[in-house]
Amino acid sequence: MDSVQISKTSKMRDSSIELLRIFSMVLIVGHHLAIHGGFDWSDNSISIPHFWIVFLTMGGKIGVNLFVFISGYFLINSKDKVPDLKKIIRLFGQVLFFSVLFYFIFVAFGNETINLKSLFAALFPIGNSTWWFASTYLVMYLFYPYLNIFLHSLDKHTYQRLLILVFFIWAVLPTFTNKTYESNNLLWFFCMYSMAGYARLYGYNSKFKSYQYFLFALFMLLITYLATDGIVVLGTKLEIFADKDRFLYASQRITTMFSTFSLFLGVINLKKPFYNKFVNTVASATFGVYLIHENPYVSNVLWTKVFHCDMYQNRLMLIPLSAFAVLAVFVACTFLELIFQNTIEKLYMVLVNKYADLLNLKLQKMSDSFKKLIFGKE
Repeated sequence: MDSVQISKTSKMRDSSIELLRIFSMVLIVGHHLAIHGGFDWSDNSISIPHFWIVFLTMGGKIGVNLFVFISGYFLINSKDKVPDLKKIIRLFGQVLFFSVLFYFIFVAFGNETINLKSLFAALFPIGNSTWWFASTYLVMYLFYPYLNIFLHSLDKHTYQRLLILVFFIWAVLPTFTNKTYESNNLLWFFCMYSMAGYARLYGYNSKFKSYQYFLFALFMLLITYLATDGIVVLGTKLEIFADKDRFLYASQRITTMFSTFSLFLGVINLKKPFYNKFVNTVASATFGVYLIHENPYVSNVLWTKVFHCDMYQNRLMLIPLSAFAVLAVFVACTFLELIFQNTIEKLYMVLVNKYADLLNLKLQKMSDSFKKLIFGKE
């Protein structure tokens, strides 16, 4: 999909970047196991499984950042002056299909009752808490042509000053003050989009090689993880540190940003890009993997009633079990998404392709009328 897998991957898409996309989604699946797995550490127990869950939880923040970086990297050179209607319909159709599908599946099995509130949430999944990532991404996708116009209008040095300001206000300051400075998910996506866009347009310091970026990313991840484990231990002794273990690996932290962006730069600077059809096909399904496994009905039963992760909370068996669960969920969801792409999506996109130009024309007329009403004649 064009940066969020809303269409099949281009045959020229660098598979090293697509592997990074797959890796980011695996991390996100692991994160969801950690937060939905029914684990309860309120007894302040310290164990290897506890540290393992901390590791999985960290992965989600890394995965989301990587996913948006990849999006910005590919979309920054798009020639679209307005949002691509076909891609928006495809994305929204994908979200709507899985939302409605799982709603009625769980209704059929008696796990949900039909009522106005639940039906409304299923029919209008964008904009509510069902999938915050999908909602934020769709809004970003609506704005990316205008964001591109703005970013392309900047000269190189002005762009650099913008990125320094963005990084300082929404990464450095939050790290030391634990405040968001009026940030939200959408604004943060815009920031990451801009950072990745610069990498595509100008590139960062050419003195650094890919392996150096990888080593720095590994170093930052290790430091962040060890420091987080230290906070977990302190939290069992001092109340001031209790439940503060997520402080260092939140999305808007210099530790998370340095590690994820260094990993991203290491991949895009590899000297030998390659193409692999299988990798790119799997990567094209990653957004669907997110929509399936993080559907609220699915996530409520997946980790605790299918894999029973919480039953192994204080046992070393949790490590191989959770690793297997993450990979199994990723593979199963990929399979389901690819079936959807080649059946349901293919059928409704025939209609979309047939009537898209007519719909675009009508929307353009409506837009022109609205502009004339608001702004008057040119």
